[in-house]
Amino acid sequence: VVGLTRYVSLGSMAAAVSVPVYMALAGRRWEWLVFWCAVAALVILRHLPNIKRLRAGTEAKLGQRVGPQTSRPTRPAGSPDNP
Repeated sequence: VVGLTRYVSLGSMAAAVSVPVYMALAGRRWEWLVFWCAVAALVILRHLPNIKRLRAGTEAKLGQRVGPQTSRPTRPAGSPDNP
């Protein structure tokens, strides 16, 4: 998937979904199928921001330079990183 689309996030999600599909087709025990479905769901949930960017057409492709992010997390004044 990454080779075809150059979207790493899309490849990660496809890989996560393919494991439970393989488990079901291979006739593995249902406990493993449930486990890998839960893992796939967690991977998809972690990629929700990527999915939004994919739909908007703003997701960076593999090898594409990305500019500085406009919404960086700020540290409170006086923290060890920000005197």
